[in-house]
Amino acid sequence: MPPAVASVASSVRRIVHRVRMGPIVAIVSLKREANVKLLFRLLVFLACLVPLPAFAGTLFTGAVRDRDGAAVLGARIIAYDAAAHALGEGRVAADGTFAFETDFDPAFVVVTCAYCVRTRALVKPNEATIVIVKRFAALRDRAPSTDDLAALPYRSASELAALVPYATVTAANIADRGLDRGRGAIVLDGVPLYRATDGLPTSDLIAPYTIASLTARSPLAAPTYGTYAQGGIVDVTTLGTPFARIDGGNATDFVTRAQTQTIRALVATANDGGDIRRNATIEADLPFAGGRLRARALSLADLASSLSGAVLGYTTASRRAIVATTIAARTGGGESLAWGSATVSTRGATPLSLGLRASRASGVLPDGSTGVQSTQALVLDATANGPTSRLQATLAYDRNGDALRFGSLQANGLTASVSEDIRVGERFVVHGGVLRDLRVPTLLEAESAASPDRSVLVESSFTYTDLARLRVTAVAYHERITNFAKRDLSGVGIDGIWQIAPALVLHAWTLETMTRTTPDVVPQNRYGGPLDTHRRVVWLTAGETLRVDAILRGGAFEGDIRVPFGAFAATVGSSIRAGVRVTTLGVSTR
Repeated sequence: MPPAVASVASSVRRIVHRVRMGPIVAIVSLKREANVKLLFRLLVFLACLVPLPAFAGTLFTGAVRDRDGAAVLGARIIAYDAAAHALGEGRVAADGTFAFETDFDPAFVVVTCAYCVRTRALVKPNEATIVIVKRFAALRDRAPSTDDLAALPYRSASELAALVPYATVTAANIADRGLDRGRGAIVLDGVPLYRATDGLPTSDLIAPYTIASLTARSPLAAPTYGTYAQGGIVDVTTLGTPFARIDGGNATDFVTRAQTQTIRALVATANDGGDIRRNATIEADLPFAGGRLRARALSLADLASSLSGAVLGYTTASRRAIVATTIAARTGGGESLAWGSATVSTRGATPLSLGLRASRASGVLPDGSTGVQSTQALVLDATANGPTSRLQATLAYDRNGDALRFGSLQANGLTASVSEDIRVGERFVVHGGVLRDLRVPTLLEAESAASPDRSVLVESSFTYTDLARLRVTAVAYHERITNFAKRDLSGVGIDGIWQIAPALVLHAWTLETMTRTTPDVVPQNRYGGPLDTHRRVVWLTAGETLRVDAILRGGAFEGDIRVPFGAFAATVGSSIRAGVRVTTLGVSTR
């Protein structure tokens, strides 16, 4: 009997006892006693109707991640008992965990999320509930996934990056939509690869099949990254899960990637008809002073040039903030670069970030003199996350300059970007963004430039998704660069990803741009690079264990076939490098 009911019953019994034993008992009839008993029964019934304090439920916790180990933000978890009665539900947080109360210990859970296969998992008593879901990586990411990178045929990083929607590639240059004269910033394992002398990257030194992840970042992040990022940022890492590959044919490759608990390393060599490239990277990740200390060294070389670099980074976090510092250095190709940054970021629904960055690069010019390029910036970034929108603003004050034999050129000023993504219902997202930036000239350009490039980018996009197997995006943009000449770039593009079946996915995108430069003849090809761009890419992937990729771009067909046998896979790949078809046959680990 509940305590409240028992207390009421006890009080009524005492009253009845006093009535029966007191002096008035003689005049109380048996009928009156029956009435008292009836009153008692009525009080007990009413006490049962009084709401009692609720007993505390069971706190049910766990984590949800996809097969790549990434947290599945926003996934819905429903807990059930053995009879399939719902006990409670919750959502996955940004760190991949969930916590909510249930009436009883659940017997199983069901997880649903965008671009995921509905997953049911049993709950084991006294064990943490960790659910691994299959998420369609093609819809989750815009760039090739980890599995794609291990299978796709490519002889250079630019060939691989060209599969990202709206990427334009010329020689070793990679840019988002051809912005900033077709030049973007490439970062390899934390080391910037662009050259201060002529602005050209050295991404061709990256050997095939060494890329573990490739992330394409928006040009709206340029105030955070600094000069040469107005054309977008391609962030490449070579260290990841253990992997090995050997190829033969028109080209030969050897790649091996290994790791221990604290050390990761990669060694690779490639030979494309006498063009020999060698890569090596090693990293140590250790706990230090309450945070993580990461030290990395890399070396890239071919027969004509070489590059070596090092990165030292430290990150620590508390319940309220994250502090990160990085120092990087690079030398090779007649240039040297030192770069550093420090950032403090708050946690919460409206995170703020305050950072400092600085760099100093020097290079040898054709006349034998040495030029120096320096940059410093203070960066403030704020993000506001609402129920149906996300607003982000970045403001930076840049101090840049080139020092040459005959003088110097300064490029100081504010750079800023603002963007907002608004969700309309569950299936539509509208995006708008504005970037105002400046770019210090390269050391060669500074010989004839009177002032830095100043640019304004306005972009908008509209995305539809069915939250299951289809996503379509349309984008329109306009960029204006001003200096002693004016360059206007306008473009439209559309891309779609369709997960036709669990093991069949279609990527397709097209980009149309139009460039106008005034005056028509620019001294020293100041605004060189692609003018009008007409790109169409179709990429079809079939199978998971037995995998086939077919790529059509630039009027040429490329592709690969991967056939598994045990812990290994036989691969056949065909790609185009510098207008020459390269076919390889090899073996890799799965």
